Amino acid sequence: MPGQSWQLNSTGAYFSNDLLSKNLREIAQPLTRFRQFCDVQSEFGAHEGQNLLFDKVMNVVTGGGELSEGVPIPKTNFTITQGVCKAVPYGNSIPYTEEFEQFSEFDVSNPLQSRLIEDAAKTLDTAAEAAFAKTKIRYVPIDNVAPGADSQWSTDGTAPVGVRRDMTPADFAAVSDAMKSGNYAGKSSAPVPFYDNSENYVCIGSVSALRQLRNPQAAGALSWREDVHYGDPARNFAGEAGRWEAIRFVEENHILGRLKDVDGTDSGKGGEAYMFGAQPVMEIQVVPMEVRKNIPGDYGRDRGLGWFSICGFQIIWEYNETTEKDNRIVRIG
Repeated sequence: MPGQSWQLNSTGAYFSNDLLSKNLREIAQPLTRFRQFCDVQSEFGAHEGQNLLFDKVMNVVTGGGELSEGVPIPKTNFTITQGVCKAVPYGNSIPYTEEFEQFSEFDVSNPLQSRLIEDAAKTLDTAAEAAFAKTKIRYVPIDNVAPGADSQWSTDGTAPVGVRRDMTPADFAAVSDAMKSGNYAGKSSAPVPFYDNSENYVCIGSVSALRQLRNPQAAGALSWREDVHYGDPARNFAGEAGRWEAIRFVEENHILGRLKDVDGTDSGKGGEAYMFGAQPVMEIQVVPMEVRKNIPGDYGRDRGLGWFSICGFQIIWEYNETTEKDNRIVRIG
């Protein structure tokens, strides 16, 4: 029909322009939790090479005992093993043009920097988790098997075989007890020292893992809900959900998820976690993470921002039944 309408620019829509909101919306970010539990080695820095060597002192080979008169005190020795933490460069960048900056209604430096900082946090947290994943001690809940049973443990880094089931509070307690005693399905290790001075371990768990922990349990079973009903423990770590059975639980949704089957597929059961004590993973920093501007090209028209770091992550104690009978991390799932 003739006349003015909003259907076409030429008949009316040119009379107005869409309004651009002054608020930028940013995509949600995951919870990065692993890096806060790494031991940063302050004695290592720039101009000191790429690798930090660290010595680990074992127990004496032969223990002492009762002496008889006239019998000399026995002699023994201890062994030393050595680990290495390697620093490597990490980084990412966003190039942009002068036209993009000059034509933009926004100050482009703010969204550029925020995206880079978020990316750096996720990248370095992933690198830290990869060091935690090097632990040789693994626990997986197996269907129709009681929590803590030998068939659910592995000490060579492989995942135990069997149909997965959901984690339960009793499973978390069984892992904690095994760490306290240093006994994993009959394989002995030094007892794991607690992470904090209040004699607690730390468990970083996925959303599904901590949901299984919080879920109501059958009558007579260990129950998070009943034990913490009247308590409000101090929460000092980022994402800490609470304290129970000498374990401080921290929730994470960046890397961990539901339990995986042996072939790596999602079993649909909750959930993945790490439980650890003191000195789990070390971090070395040659260049701490920083955001940099690049050197402009094309007479200043080509610009860019990037983040950069030279750092490294390494598990400190790598369990070996013969040469290094010490462990600090249990991988659940």
